[in-house]
Amino acid sequence: MARSICFASKTCIFIFLIICYVPFCCARDTIPSNASISDGETIISAGDIFELGFFNPVKGIVRRYLGIWYYKSDPKTIVWVANRDRPLFNTTGVFGIGEDGNLVLFDGNKDLFWNTSLTNLGGSKLMVKLLDSGNLVLGKEDDQDSGWFWESFQNPTDTFLAGMKMDENLILVSWASPFNPAQGGFQFQQEDNQYIIKWEKSSYYFKSGVSGNFMSDDILPIVSTLLSNGSSIQNQTNMRLVINSNGTLQYFIRLAESAPWYLNWWEPRDRCSVFRACGDSASCNRNNGLRCRCLPGFEPVSPESWSAGVYSEGCSIKMSLCGSKEKALNFWPLEVIKVGKPEKHFKTNSEKQCRKVCLKDCICQAYSFTGNTTCWIWEKLDNIQEGDTDGGREILLRQPNIDAGVNQTNQDGRFYKTITRIKQWPLVIAVTVFASVTALACSIVYIYTQKRKVEKQDSITLGDLIRDNEGETLVSLGKTFELGFFTPNGSSDHRRYVGIWYYGSQTETVVWVANRDSPLLDDSGVFATTDDGNLRVLDGNGRTYWSPDLGNSSSVKRTVKLMDSGNLVVSDEDHKSHLARTLWQSFDNPTDTFLPGMKMDDRMVLSSWRSFDDPAPGNFTFQLDQEEENQFITWNRSMKYWKSSVSGKFIGSDEIPSTMSYLLSNFTSSVHNETVPYLNSSLYSDTRMILSFSGQAQYFKWNSLKVWALIWAEPRDRCSVYNSCGNFGSCNSNNKLMCKCLPGFEPSFPEKWNREDFSGGCSRKSKICGKNAESDTFLRLNLMNVGNPDSQFNAKNETECKLECLNNCQCQAYSYRGVQITQRGVTGGSSACLIWSEDINNLQEEYQDGSSLFVRVAGQVSFEAPGGVYRVTRINPETQKFVIQTNTEENCEGGNLRDKILKLDRSSPFHVTGWCDEDSLTGRVEVEISWDPPPEPMCSSSEDCKSWPNSSCNKTGDGKTRCLCNGSFRWNSLSLNCTEGVNNKKRKVSLSLIIALASMSIVILAFLTIILYICFKKRRVAKGQGKRRNIQRNLALHLCDSERRVKDLIDSGRFKEDDRKGGEGLITELCNGFELLMDKNRGVITMESLKKNSAFLGLQDLGDDELASMVREGDLDGDGALNQMEFCVLMFRLSPRLMEESQLWLEEALEEELKNAGF
Repeated sequence: MARSICFASKTCIFIFLIICYVPFCCARDTIPSNASISDGETIISAGDIFELGFFNPVKGIVRRYLGIWYYKSDPKTIVWVANRDRPLFNTTGVFGIGEDGNLVLFDGNKDLFWNTSLTNLGGSKLMVKLLDSGNLVLGKEDDQDSGWFWESFQNPTDTFLAGMKMDENLILVSWASPFNPAQGGFQFQQEDNQYIIKWEKSSYYFKSGVSGNFMSDDILPIVSTLLSNGSSIQNQTNMRLVINSNGTLQYFIRLAESAPWYLNWWEPRDRCSVFRACGDSASCNRNNGLRCRCLPGFEPVSPESWSAGVYSEGCSIKMSLCGSKEKALNFWPLEVIKVGKPEKHFKTNSEKQCRKVCLKDCICQAYSFTGNTTCWIWEKLDNIQEGDTDGGREILLRQPNIDAGVNQTNQDGRFYKTITRIKQWPLVIAVTVFASVTALACSIVYIYTQKRKVEKQDSITLGDLIRDNEGETLVSLGKTFELGFFTPNGSSDHRRYVGIWYYGSQTETVVWVANRDSPLLDDSGVFATTDDGNLRVLDGNGRTYWSPDLGNSSSVKRTVKLMDSGNLVVSDEDHKSHLARTLWQSFDNPTDTFLPGMKMDDRMVLSSWRSFDDPAPGNFTFQLDQEEENQFITWNRSMKYWKSSVSGKFIGSDEIPSTMSYLLSNFTSSVHNETVPYLNSSLYSDTRMILSFSGQAQYFKWNSLKVWALIWAEPRDRCSVYNSCGNFGSCNSNNKLMCKCLPGFEPSFPEKWNREDFSGGCSRKSKICGKNAESDTFLRLNLMNVGNPDSQFNAKNETECKLECLNNCQCQAYSYRGVQITQRGVTGGSSACLIWSEDINNLQEEYQDGSSLFVRVAGQVSFEAPGGVYRVTRINPETQKFVIQTNTEENCEGGNLRDKILKLDRSSPFHVTGWCDEDSLTGRVEVEISWDPPPEPMCSSSEDCKSWPNSSCNKTGDGKTRCLCNGSFRWNSLSLNCTEGVNNKKRKVSLSLIIALASMSIVILAFLTIILYICFKKRRVAKGQGKRRNIQRNLALHLCDSERRVKDLIDSGRFKEDDRKGGEGLITELCNGFELLMDKNRGVITMESLKKNSAFLGLQDLGDDELASMVREGDLDGDGALNQMEFCVLMFRLSPRLMEESQLWLEEALEEELKNAGF
């Protein structure tokens, strides 16, 4: 009898393994030589990282390109385009391998739009494959180890990915515009061991390492590692480098595959980082409105061009450097943060020697003496940048004798002024005294104003100006924030805005913008309090670009002050109390950023930027939800885009985090969450929340690595968007087509649905509520998230809840929440029946904290068996099971039910999996039945297969003819159609692959056997159950229900191998280990949580690469983390000794269960 039990368990688990492993055998990443893909079809890399297919750069305009993008990215993040210069203007495109072996792209008229143009491909059978690196390769179908004939990594467009290697033969070419993949004007490449960006293939726009060895100005080390294909970043799919359409090289990273991308580094960083931005002998200062100026003793080569803002010709020296008197030459000190590399350098311990060498050479323009060891000599000066940042170096600029007898050098050869003797003493004395007094006064004023402006000035009063062309700014008292003019995010145009940003940030992290709708187009702007008492942004002609419109006032006590909180405050002194009265503040008038100290109330609205480099108001706004208290909402113009707590009454896990509510309430809300530590405002220093131009609310914190770390974001994925699939549409972010209608429903607007516009949702196929309550059926949907119910009441049991819904014709669905028992045995909460009487919205499936939802379906569904017709009460399409009702007087034993009552033949696709559960509502017995997936339809000719697209009539292995799916399509038994993937034709499988799969099956079989034993052991055996057949039946049922039992069993756990503990001790250790290693917020083990807690497994010495490899090794579903099941499987795979004990534990389990039952 024990043998029959083991056989049953192994059969069930074998079926489970077959189901699990079939998708991995499907080569949906490959197009063989005899196949192709059409517009609307795609191939996906094996690890679900990248996808190839046809796309439109702009919605609504039919311009079709063949490209590669990140799988499930929305909108698509394109990394490669084939026909970038020749789009198709219809959807008839076909991509595959041509007769000559080349990759080809045709339209419906067989016109060629793109090909690889290779020769000498030979007669080999070829295939094209999309790798997990994003590389599209063409090679031999039967010999992939011999290399590739062609690969997209050697023929990139505008994007560089890990695994590529930058050399002088590889060139990235920008898009023509953000929405046009055609070749643009900028290209990125390597030249003479430097990384360069060229404009129109000839003019240099950017060069790395222009300072040579004089100072470090090369690109970011991680970017350099990426470009050199360093081993530390191989197989890394969360980074990419892009040359965008305005010539900026951008490095993007993301924390996980499902996380948003954010910009980590870019070059040119600003207008001064452009190669030779000011030409020769001129310096650039990004903080000045007029960014370029000639060096002392130099003048513009072309004054007209210089006045027009064209600085490329640079400056020339006014007088010759070499004259008859060497001593008439002086040196002007100049501190720079960047300069072109010197022509020569040599070792010396004397600056005097360094200066002497420069003086002797007529073409020497400057020198620098560094580290008391090295002398650097420049014969030509270019790429000079000045600035107020730390880390600058001093160079000494050679100056001609401009005014003989006036300019001399001091003892160290540096420039100073004196007056020679002349005869007119009274005039000399008068001029000297006047000049000295004037110079002294100017010096005092200069020092005073400079001190206020750069170091301490945090306010301006009536008549004060902040001028763009002088580079003036306001700096808060504690040097936290700065206000001034800026050009957004390194944009190459001349749009100038007044904004507030974090002081000292290398690139302005802007938190507020004044004239976001009206930029100035030159550097003539001023920011001031004008005579009428208003705060204004003006241009050089006095035109107003922005003003808060404070009304007219003649008060001379009006002050504009920048606070350390980032708040810009306009105040007036009360003439009676002499107290400051706030008239206006930026905290009440935000743009896209929320800072600590602000309060999100009914009047406050955050408005996104229009784009990455355009501060104008975009489509998205964030504010308090006017319909629900203490909840928040993001609008996309007039449409809800995201909403907190849409399912709060159902599952309660989608509420905005307490930490965010506390921030948004200006630290006044109460936190009622035991998992959150005591909160206070000091925890929020160096944090900010922004509404990105894509509509995502993002919360950042400045961390110890001096970067803004993303802590929280919503919507976090496609299914988090408000009602993303419309009413009665269910969303699954793990699916390629994320939306589907609930059973019994169909798309309200099929054409829009086919275009992936799901906003119209779904409609019922048939009207609910017939003549009596029993005419309708409920479908149970598990792990669901759904919008809040319309009503709820306390119900004794699920039967009462179901009956309530049946008796209410408006009831669309119900969910029963039973009493929960805590680990201490204390009752937690109360039972509740949730009712949805309106359209169901915000449906998500496979939701981590989801619950069961019973959706009402119109009419009665019947199961017609040879033994009679039975009413179907529940259907679960995902598990391919349904429940029928039988009369109570019928014998419930499995054999009788199958053979005598239902009269199901053993060859029938229907199988009894559960029985004898009485429905107290009807007094009948419910029986669970599973069904085998239907095979492809039978056919006699190709005409019979026209109703099943992408299929043709062929013979199967059993000699029958069926409509088998073509090429890269496979049969979908749920939709009864051919969908993307590999068809079910019989394929040749190598012996090594068979052995590998068999080995994996044995390992997982042993693991599941042990787990199922523990699960079975922990279940109480009903008293009085003395029949041996009941034990056999129950044990078989438990084993066949393996997936659910394993999930119920392994709540969380730490693994520790100990032979003395046996099976039960092992499970306890697994549970403890998982709990210690997991991310408490997400309930899974992530790379970050494993790194943080790795000491618990003795892995504290492992590097990040090894830990990441461990996560990847166990990550079966590709979500970047380990759930409970994946962790347990990984532990068994890493511990072969455990496999040796599996058979012993199984025998002990069976022996003990039989012993406890009296045998």
